Amino acid sequence: MVSRASGEQSARKEIAAAATDLTTVAKDAAYVAIGLAVLGLQKAQVRRREISSRLDGVRGHPGHFVHAGELPVRDMAQELARAVKEVDHTVGELIERWDGAIEPLSERLPPGARAVISQAKDARDQLRSFLTSLAG
Repeated sequence: MVSRASGEQSARKEIAAAATDLTTVAKDAAYVAIGLAVLGLQKAQVRRREISSRLDGVRGHPGHFVHAGELPVRDMAQELARAVKEVDHTVGELIERWDGAIEPLSERLPPGARAVISQAKDARDQLRSFLTSLAG
């Protein structure tokens, strides 16, 4: 009986270690996903600021060029919308990959890891809402 109890205890330790490893992987994946989304957001904000500074020079003159050889104002607005749409598309793909990789595992994770995943999903949804608000 001692060997059976010892075997069960060993199996429990292995399961606990695997759950801890899965929690660590889930956290790391969440941090990477959020980091990539933040980088995309920063790229969109830089682009918006560049276009906004171009527009500051021509306020009240719709359709005129900012400087010789630059895009008309309406083209810059389209360029901004296209950049935001591109970032949103990238974030959407990232979300799909995230959900595809994590969802099957989340049911088997300990409650702490599920909470981290839930927080990461909330953060990504808030970030995506902010990104889409930039386009509007």
